[in-house]
Amino acid sequence: MPGRLGDLIKTEKAIAPQAAPAGALNGPGIDRLGLEFAVLVIETGAATGGPTSVDVDVTVEESDDNAAWGAIAGAPHIANLGTSSRGEFNLDLRGRKRYIRVRITISFVGGASPTVQVGGTWILGESGNLPV
Repeated sequence: MPGRLGDLIKTEKAIAPQAAPAGALNGPGIDRLGLEFAVLVIETGAATGGPTSVDVDVTVEESDDNAAWGAIAGAPHIANLGTSSRGEFNLDLRGRKRYIRVRITISFVGGASPTVQVGGTWILGESGNLPV
């Protein structure tokens, strides 16, 4: 019998809100033991430094030990997320490895030391209750 709603759904930080430069950002490893479904929400804000374009690509990785990571084959991918945007996707975690994390790759065209605001949240649920 399911417990309280809080027992069925939990949220975890995917990427702490920050002004991010070009390059890759890895979120913390999330222990998803007993959680079988997830929604990943990534949001971007304004860019600084005057770039002519901003590209934010988001992928999900998995690990058996929270140390060695690899991309989840066939997982949704958010590509070409620009400034002041929101991207989300659902992920079926059944049969996946124990730990998941988000990897964000940011690139700019032009500008002087550009950054973009980025942050994200995981919403995870048990098999008896899908997240949002």
